[in-house]
Amino acid sequence: MKTNGLTTHECLKALIDRDESARAKLVAFTATTEKSVPRWLSGSGPNGANLIRVRVFLAEHGLIPVELEHVDDTVFTFGRLYAHRIIDDATALVGSSLSSIDSLYHVLLVKGGTSKAVLEKMKMVNASYAGRLPLISLVSDASSLKQKTAVVAPVAAFVPTKQTAIEMLAHIAALAKPFADIIVSANLTPEDCKAFRSECGYDAATKASTAFNRLLR
Repeated sequence: MKTNGLTTHECLKALIDRDESARAKLVAFTATTEKSVPRWLSGSGPNGANLIRVRVFLAEHGLIPVELEHVDDTVFTFGRLYAHRIIDDATALVGSSLSSIDSLYHVLLVKGGTSKAVLEKMKMVNASYAGRLPLISLVSDASSLKQKTAVVAPVAAFVPTKQTAIEMLAHIAALAKPFADIIVSANLTPEDCKAFRSECGYDAATKASTAFNRLLR
């Protein structure tokens, strides 16, 4: 990914200097407090999820930090989904097959390589959710630092293999067990069932149920 040669900290200072209103937008995007931005501008943080969100925020405002120069497009799209809270911690872990939040941060902050197996699973998540992301142009302008507004190409459709589908459903089942234990013994009301169907969609629920029943034969 082509960057402007500035670090995350330098990009953040450049953005705030260029557009003071970006400060409030950043606070809203990261769901942090107004006190955090001055601390970040002074060079203290951000870290973890906030650092992921700050880098995505900068990139979407035409300031791509140099730390993202070698990020894989699949990883960056996955990071955008996470930064925009389109996928949460649980979905990100299941969708990437990573074992911990620390491992997820390690990948999304480009602190090391990403295995082909993880990339394949991330592609499947991206194909399912990327349509919810705002359309932007990931092009940095180092001279004027102006935000770009052109539309990027949509994420290509990804068709998982049978083995990938089995592995993904296995991860989902393992993650869902503590919640399933509650539902198995709970006194459910019609409103509970209606809320569940509304949240996940009747078709998705019935297909998942059918898939699990076939795999348990």
